[in-house]
Amino acid sequence: MRNMIKLKNTEKKKMTLHVYDWDLEVNVPKGEEQRYVDAAQKVCEKIEAYVEIYVRQQYVPQKSYMEILLMTLLDFAVTSIEKENVFGFNKLWRRINNIIKHK
Repeated sequence: MRNMIKLKNTEKKKMTLHVYDWDLEVNVPKGEEQRYVDAAQKVCEKIEAYVEIYVRQQYVPQKSYMEILLMTLLDFAVTSIEKENVFGFNKLWRRINNIIKHK
């Protein structure tokens, strides 16, 4: 809840990002613009890779754009969960090391 309040008070800049075939208008915290541009580029690359495999290839079962977008979303979610698990493990490992050092 505290983070939500902090975000509401952050000064934001309105940007239009071109993501694959769509223009998205987003409100971005000032100073974070490049992160959003980089993220949009990564999403475009991932969508393009799936389109190349599942839309442009003749002998592969064709997928709809909705399926492509969901596959992209799932791919990023799995990566995010993996990073959270590693971060959580590292945090736990640091705590264990601190306990051992202080004995």
